[in-house]
Amino acid sequence: SQRDIAFDQVVRKLSGVVADGKSPVAIGGERTLGLAAARATSRHFEELGVVWLTRRPGFLEDDRGLSLTALTMGRQFVRAFPTAIVGPRFWSADEVDFIASRSASPFVSARQVVDGKLDFDKIRASLPKAVHLSIDVGVLDPSVLPMFGNSEPGGLGWYELSDVIDDVFRRFDVVSCDINGFVPTVGT
Repeated sequence: SQRDIAFDQVVRKLSGVVADGKSPVAIGGERTLGLAAARATSRHFEELGVVWLTRRPGFLEDDRGLSLTALTMGRQFVRAFPTAIVGPRFWSADEVDFIASRSASPFVSARQVVDGKLDFDKIRASLPKAVHLSIDVGVLDPSVLPMFGNSEPGGLGWYELSDVIDDVFRRFDVVSCDINGFVPTVGT
């Protein structure tokens, strides 16, 4: 499919950036960008973990017959990499079942972050030193970043997100990063 071709092109391009000794920072609207960037980076590291900041974990097996969409990203990350998922504020019953089956993957809800219950020692113990940081801007509360598709209250505030990112950089070697999910609302 065109989606798969585009995904593979992003993986190849970013892999070349890492091969040149650089740390890529990929920016885009589609959440699958994070998986492409992590896959590209993993080609050059013996062990790579993922810290994924997102509003929805996306643990569906498939989305209308497609395996590579925003709603399947969490499952894709967890299958491919040791992954810590930070910031979700809603999920389906199927996603709860998947989370329960993957108890080794840290899962920290937005509420836990806001309440100061983010245990970075547990996250650090479950991931290798080198990580890809994937930031879905939808992790932010809509009062901070109003945009299409980000209407559920209870997301992270600006300072909470800044603190989480700071902790990631202090505790890990962030070897690549992506910022995705930005879909501006007309007039903002």
